[in-house]
Amino acid sequence: MSSHRRAADAGPPPGQFLQPFIPLRIAGAMTLAGLLLSAGATLSHPPLGAVAGWDQGYRAIAADRTWVADHLVLAAGLLLLLPGGAAFHGLLLHRGAARLSALAALALLLALPLWLITLAWEITVAPEVSRAVSSASLAAPSLPEAVARGLWAYPMLVGYAAGFLMWAAVALWGMDLLRHPGTPRWWGLWGVLGGILGLAGLPLGALVHARWALWTMAATSAVAGSWFALAGYLLWAEPDSGARA
Repeated sequence: MSSHRRAADAGPPPGQFLQPFIPLRIAGAMTLAGLLLSAGATLSHPPLGAVAGWDQGYRAIAADRTWVADHLVLAAGLLLLLPGGAAFHGLLLHRGAARLSALAALALLLALPLWLITLAWEITVAPEVSRAVSSASLAAPSLPEAVARGLWAYPMLVGYAAGFLMWAAVALWGMDLLRHPGTPRWWGLWGVLGGILGLAGLPLGALVHARWALWTMAATSAVAGSWFALAGYLLWAEPDSGARA
């Protein structure tokens, strides 16, 4: 068999699946940077994550001087994950392992706008509502309780939907890695286990006390979140990482 025929059978370079023209190594670096930014912003986030406890939550936001900055950093980190997700899908296509990867990439693509909607609310609306709630007296509330509750529940529910899509994407990518004979089995198990734990943490976060909701979801999503470090490494270490679309 000629070298030309072997090159054709090997399939196009993984860089071909990237849009826009980003080398895989840069996509991997963006994934790792996005993971670090997202993790750092989450660790500095006040322990808020439940639909219940809205009044204490608003007061915690009013007392948090870095609230807006933390969420801007979190938004930047999540945006950096998008090129990595597209590149990882291309990498699995190149290796012939992309059975569920298209669904995973779609889930991540749908999750990021939901995250950004939630973060936009938390950056712009939440500080104003928190000031109104924290300065109100029981005799003369400055914001109707029903409105305050609704404004608190809205971003929580959108965030839960975004989290479901993101952890489902990790589980689907893990399944593809698990079934592909060319990758270590523990890579796939890491993704599948991490995705399942992340998904399980969403209802757990809604059931525990409001003070522990965020930390419960952070703990259960740690495995899935760290899996993005593996994805970034695989993109960085790919032999054709300098390829462009």
